[in-house]
Amino acid sequence: MQCPVISWVSVGLVALALYAASAAPNVHSPWQLPPQHSFGTSGVNASFDYVVIGGGTAGLTIASRLSENPRLRVAVVEQGGFYELDNGNLSTVPAYCTAFAGTNPNDTNNPLVDWGFVTLPQAGASNRRLHYAQGKTLGGSSARNFMVYHRPTIGSLQQWAEAVGDDAYTFPRLLPFYQKSPHYNPPGFVSPNSTNEQDPAAFTAEGGPLQLKSHGIATIKDLPGVGQNLWDHAFFPTLYPVNLPTNSAGLNDPTVQATAVSEYEQRRYGPLTIPAPGTLGWEKLPEPYRGNLSADARRALDSTFPSDWPELEFLPVTGTLSSQRNYKMEDPKNGQNYASIFTALVAPLSRGNITLNSATMANSPLINPNWLTHPADVELAIAGFKRQRDFWRQLANVTVGPEKIPGTMVQTDAQILNFIGEALAPVWHAAGTCKMGQRSDAMAVVDSSNKVLGVQNLRIVDASVFPLLPPGHPQSTVYALAEKLAAELLLLHRPSSLSTAASSRDTIASEH
Repeated sequence: MQCPVISWVSVGLVALALYAASAAPNVHSPWQLPPQHSFGTSGVNASFDYVVIGGGTAGLTIASRLSENPRLRVAVVEQGGFYELDNGNLSTVPAYCTAFAGTNPNDTNNPLVDWGFVTLPQAGASNRRLHYAQGKTLGGSSARNFMVYHRPTIGSLQQWAEAVGDDAYTFPRLLPFYQKSPHYNPPGFVSPNSTNEQDPAAFTAEGGPLQLKSHGIATIKDLPGVGQNLWDHAFFPTLYPVNLPTNSAGLNDPTVQATAVSEYEQRRYGPLTIPAPGTLGWEKLPEPYRGNLSADARRALDSTFPSDWPELEFLPVTGTLSSQRNYKMEDPKNGQNYASIFTALVAPLSRGNITLNSATMANSPLINPNWLTHPADVELAIAGFKRQRDFWRQLANVTVGPEKIPGTMVQTDAQILNFIGEALAPVWHAAGTCKMGQRSDAMAVVDSSNKVLGVQNLRIVDASVFPLLPPGHPQSTVYALAEKLAAELLLLHRPSSLSTAASSRDTIASEH
């Protein structure tokens, strides 16, 4: 019997998401620095109860929630600036979300909002080095992403709770923190003048910073799990000409583009309000495809992931995202409308790693996602590609002519895998490199309260602490983790808890 699609989530109207492909038009969005922001005085030391390193998705959530207690002094340290100023329309207009996100290592044209990270050569991606877009700005990658929000499956959070030995991570217990974020509008603030002086008493006898000895950096606590256990999702497309208006219309017709800009400027309405894709779907690989997987692949998938954990995600996009090298250059602009379907692997068995390149932050880290290096991932990717073609056959009433990319000449498993390697791109969900776990887990970096093991007054809260990467998109879970930790810290500062709170002032590392 064929396995049904587990779920479909609408994330908005179908968007003509790549109008930005031709140098984004002037959409005027007046913006000024909110009055709540405080920058302190340059060159003047200041002390704080909490120092948040990284003003990203989790960092600003934590900082804003902690600042609700007027007795607490909270600082955020962020390398980037305000994306509203540094990247203008390309960050504030939702449909321009693909700007500077291509896999070409040169597709980082605005270093003010992108770190410019590039992976090591990836065996699963035709040995290419891929640009890995990450937000360098207040808001982190949530200021640059596709605005997808949904919650994980019950089974994936149950597995999380069991891995870390804490029922607080089960779906019912974590749900209240998920429910807070959709109504959350953080004020945000920054102070660049904080000092965080520590004497040896601040650490346990063996504790210390999370760095590598090979670069001459003093190591007080050696946690072998740092930088390991990297989970990530990757995806690849197929492309057809269609008889419906897509983003190609705006690229081919300046009048259509001008109309979209006018609608956005005047009413915040129309295709520019929504990033692609407009709908997402997930499923476990159905028959007959599942039966064609090797016994080893089926065993690996079934023994690793719970029954409600989908293996494939489908992302239909009203535009041309083919080789994914540089999204604004890929539409043929030949007068034809094009649409894509992407398949993402959301039950990956491949694991990567990240490590330092040198002792200076001026050198980017060595990023090795290791996509498609597990044999089961390879089999699932090939099957997922064939499943994509199934969907296109069911959409024959909207397609015009044959498959454009990769084309009907790609038929054998070897040809399909070669195409996937050339078209593969990250979904930018890297997680798990400082994983949460029990003290008996030699690879654990933080405990279930986000405390770095063996180190006092240091916590990590972002996707790096995920012990596993739930299927789909992690943004909601990053918010939920931050909300959970903020609530726990605020409890410490209630009047009845002040004696405990006095010894619990923390540095919180967060970047997503």
